[in-house]
Amino acid sequence: MSTFIEELSLNAWPALQTVLHDGWVIRFANGYTKRANSVNPLYPSAIDLDAKIRFCEGIYENKKLPVVFKINSGASPDNLDTKLLANDYRKDSLTSVQVMELETASVQIAGEVELQGDLSAGWLDNFCRMSAVAEPNRKTLRQILTHIIPCHCFVS
Repeated sequence: MSTFIEELSLNAWPALQTVLHDGWVIRFANGYTKRANSVNPLYPSAIDLDAKIRFCEGIYENKKLPVVFKINSGASPDNLDTKLLANDYRKDSLTSVQVMELETASVQIAGEVELQGDLSAGWLDNFCRMSAVAEPNRKTLRQILTHIIPCHCFVS
Protein backbone atom coordinates (compact mmCIF):
# COMPACT_ATOMS: atom_id res chain seq x y z
CA MET A 1 0.00 0.00 0.00
CA SER A 2 2.78 2.49 0.83
CA THR A 3 4.39 2.17 -2.63
CA PHE A 4 1.01 2.84 -4.25
CA ILE A 5 0.52 5.95 -2.10
CA GLU A 6 4.04 7.12 -2.94
CA GLU A 7 3.33 6.73 -6.66
CA LEU A 8 0.18 8.84 -6.22
CA SER A 9 2.19 11.44 -4.30
CA LEU A 10 4.84 11.62 -7.03
CA ASN A 11 2.15 12.20 -9.66
CA ALA A 12 0.25 14.72 -7.53
CA TRP A 13 3.29 16.96 -7.03
CA PRO A 14 5.47 16.51 -10.11
CA ALA A 15 9.10 17.49 -10.36
CA LEU A 16 10.54 19.42 -13.27
CA GLN A 17 13.06 16.63 -13.91
CA THR A 18 12.93 12.96 -12.96
CA VAL A 19 15.68 10.36 -13.22
CA LEU A 20 14.88 6.66 -12.85
CA HIS A 21 17.88 4.80 -11.47
CA ASP A 22 17.67 1.08 -10.71
CA GLY A 23 14.33 1.21 -8.89
CA TRP A 24 14.81 4.66 -7.36
CA VAL A 25 13.00 7.78 -8.54
CA ILE A 26 15.27 10.84 -8.28
CA ARG A 27 13.50 14.18 -8.63
CA PHE A 28 14.51 17.81 -9.10
CA ALA A 29 12.59 21.11 -9.09
CA ASN A 30 15.23 23.82 -8.58
CA GLY A 31 15.24 23.09 -4.83
CA TYR A 32 11.59 24.08 -4.30
CA THR A 33 10.07 21.62 -1.79
CA LYS A 34 11.68 18.45 -0.51
CA ARG A 35 8.93 16.37 -2.10
CA ALA A 36 9.93 17.50 -5.59
CA ASN A 37 13.69 17.36 -4.83
CA SER A 38 14.23 13.95 -3.32
CA VAL A 39 15.36 10.38 -3.84
CA ASN A 40 12.39 8.02 -3.63
CA PRO A 41 13.62 4.42 -3.15
CA LEU A 42 10.47 2.67 -4.29
CA TYR A 43 11.54 -0.59 -5.91
CA PRO A 44 14.16 -3.33 -5.42
CA SER A 45 17.50 -2.83 -7.10
CA ALA A 46 20.60 -4.70 -8.18
CA ILE A 47 23.29 -2.02 -7.69
CA ASP A 48 25.45 -1.98 -4.55
CA LEU A 49 23.73 0.24 -1.95
CA ASP A 50 26.83 2.33 -1.14
CA ALA A 51 27.45 2.98 -4.84
CA LYS A 52 23.83 3.94 -5.34
CA ILE A 53 23.89 6.42 -2.45
CA ARG A 54 27.10 7.95 -3.83
CA PHE A 55 25.47 8.26 -7.27
CA CYS A 56 22.57 10.20 -5.73
CA GLU A 57 24.92 12.39 -3.72
CA GLY A 58 26.88 13.19 -6.88
CA ILE A 59 23.86 14.11 -8.96
CA TYR A 60 22.50 16.44 -6.26
CA GLU A 61 25.96 17.95 -5.71
CA ASN A 62 26.15 18.74 -9.45
CA LYS A 63 22.84 20.59 -9.14
CA LYS A 64 24.00 22.32 -5.92
CA LEU A 65 21.06 20.87 -4.00
CA PRO A 66 20.95 19.00 -0.69
CA VAL A 67 20.42 15.25 -0.88
CA VAL A 68 17.02 14.27 0.54
CA PHE A 69 15.90 10.65 0.77
CA LYS A 70 12.14 10.24 1.16
CA ILE A 71 11.83 7.05 3.18
CA ASN A 72 8.61 5.24 4.04
CA SER A 73 7.74 1.77 5.30
CA GLY A 74 7.92 0.39 1.75
CA ALA A 75 11.37 1.81 0.93
CA SER A 76 13.76 -0.52 -0.80
CA PRO A 77 15.99 -1.82 0.60
CA ASP A 78 14.32 -1.98 3.99
CA ASN A 79 17.59 -1.16 5.82
CA LEU A 80 18.17 2.08 3.89
CA ASP A 81 17.26 4.33 6.81
CA THR A 82 19.80 2.56 9.04
CA LYS A 83 22.46 2.88 6.34
CA LEU A 84 21.75 6.60 5.89
CA LEU A 85 21.90 7.27 9.64
CA ALA A 86 25.28 5.49 9.75
CA ASN A 87 26.45 7.84 6.94
CA ASP A 88 25.65 11.01 8.95
CA TYR A 89 22.21 11.64 7.48
CA ARG A 90 19.50 12.68 9.95
CA LYS A 91 15.75 12.30 10.07
CA ASP A 92 13.92 15.48 9.12
CA SER A 93 10.38 16.55 8.29
CA LEU A 94 8.62 13.46 9.62
CA THR A 95 5.20 13.05 8.03
CA SER A 96 2.07 11.13 8.92
CA VAL A 97 0.12 9.87 5.92
CA GLN A 98 -3.48 9.03 6.69
CA VAL A 99 -6.00 7.37 4.42
CA MET A 100 -9.73 6.78 4.49
CA GLU A 101 -12.29 4.97 2.37
CA LEU A 102 -14.02 7.66 0.32
CA GLU A 103 -16.95 5.51 -0.81
CA THR A 104 -18.36 5.43 2.72
CA ALA A 105 -17.29 8.95 3.76
CA SER A 106 -19.89 11.63 4.31
CA VAL A 107 -18.35 14.91 3.20
CA GLN A 108 -20.03 18.29 3.31
CA ILE A 109 -18.55 21.24 1.43
CA ALA A 110 -18.84 24.46 3.40
CA GLY A 111 -19.14 27.51 1.20
CA GLU A 112 -18.73 27.80 -2.52
CA VAL A 113 -16.27 26.11 -4.82
CA GLU A 114 -15.04 27.68 -8.04
CA LEU A 115 -13.37 25.53 -10.67
CA GLN A 116 -10.94 27.16 -13.08
CA GLY A 117 -9.55 25.60 -16.23
CA ASP A 118 -6.21 27.39 -16.02
CA LEU A 119 -3.86 28.59 -13.32
CA SER A 120 -4.66 32.25 -12.75
CA ALA A 121 -2.08 34.84 -11.68
CA GLY A 122 -4.40 35.96 -8.87
CA TRP A 123 -4.73 32.46 -7.43
CA LEU A 124 -0.98 31.91 -7.63
CA ASP A 125 -0.26 35.25 -5.93
CA ASN A 126 -2.69 34.46 -3.11
CA PHE A 127 -1.27 30.94 -2.69
CA CYS A 128 2.30 32.26 -2.56
CA ARG A 129 1.35 34.91 -0.02
CA MET A 130 -0.53 32.42 2.20
CA SER A 131 2.22 29.79 1.95
CA ALA A 132 5.12 32.25 2.28
CA VAL A 133 6.62 31.13 -1.04
CA ALA A 134 9.77 33.16 -1.62
CA GLU A 135 9.99 35.16 -4.85
CA PRO A 136 12.77 32.98 -6.36
CA ASN A 137 10.53 29.89 -5.95
CA ARG A 138 7.42 31.35 -7.59
CA LYS A 139 8.59 30.58 -11.14
CA THR A 140 9.34 26.97 -10.16
CA LEU A 141 5.96 26.67 -8.43
CA ARG A 142 4.20 27.96 -11.57
CA GLN A 143 6.09 25.38 -13.66
CA ILE A 144 5.14 22.57 -11.27
CA LEU A 145 1.48 23.58 -11.13
CA THR A 146 1.17 23.82 -14.90
CA HIS A 147 2.50 20.26 -15.15
CA ILE A 148 -0.36 18.96 -13.01
CA ILE A 149 -2.95 17.83 -15.51
CA PRO A 150 -6.17 15.87 -15.11
CA CYS A 151 -5.63 12.13 -15.47
CA HIS A 152 -8.13 9.56 -16.61
CA CYS A 153 -7.68 5.98 -15.45
CA PHE A 154 -9.20 3.04 -17.23
CA VAL A 155 -9.43 -0.29 -15.44
CA SER A 156 -10.63 -3.50 -17.02
